[in-house]
Amino acid sequence: MNVGPQADGKIQQEFVDTLKLVGAWLQKNGETIYGTRGNVIPQQEWGTVTAKDKSLFIHIIKNPAEDFILLPRVTQKVKSVQWYSSKQTLKWKQQPEGIFIYLDGSVIDETDKIIKIDTD
Repeated sequence: MNVGPQADGKIQQEFVDTLKLVGAWLQKNGETIYGTRGNVIPQQEWGTVTAKDKSLFIHIIKNPAEDFILLPRVTQKVKSVQWYSSKQTLKWKQQPEGIFIYLDGSVIDETDKIIKIDTD
């Protein structure tokens, strides 16, 4: 994280605050990062995807231009699609070109809004 101490050995308070925020985020969302692999699909304008076992984690960093996102070239059979934090189910459709996930007007106002897809 490239945080170093000051001359007196202390870490600057703004760095401590940032590290606490990162730690709290990882407490809630660590499953979507730890033990996963990236580059499951190419980086998208709205964010990225990680994978672990039979789950895909869609990290939406930026509001998509449309009211849906497309995960191109995903061919695994989908069992469920839901917001990671609330477990609320999302509408989706699997097509030959990939999976369309409909956001139904959800506002992406967090640092990283995550969708979990479970596959067979």
